[in-house]
Amino acid sequence: MIYFLREFKEKGVLMNIKMLSKKELLELAYSSSEEKVLALLASFEDMIVRRAVAKNLYTGRNTINKLASDPVLNVSYIAAKHKNCTLNRVFSGSDINHSCVVCQEDERNMDCGRCDLSDCVL
Repeated sequence: MIYFLREFKEKGVLMNIKMLSKKELLELAYSSSEEKVLALLASFEDMIVRRAVAKNLYTGRNTINKLASDPVLNVSYIAAKHKNCTLNRVFSGSDINHSCVVCQEDERNMDCGRCDLSDCVL
């Protein structure tokens, strides 16, 4: 993994991030300690990638606050609980009682299509 990150940094983050597979993006979102990389991943279209960034302990205050305002509750709820979040976001009981929002599954292994929880919505 360290070799992958070193090689990724040398090639240039901005130019190559869209060339990565979803698996590589998720691994980077979980393992990176580089704020520029995490900020870029936080703006990625796929909510699973943004949610993984929200779980990364190295995600900085500005990025985590942006994620706490994400329109997708699966992302914003996780981000709002992050130690670096300074945004006071209030969630309704029905929001946080939804299995998808509070799901603890590692995004690298997540397959929502196979989830057997009754209240999950794809």
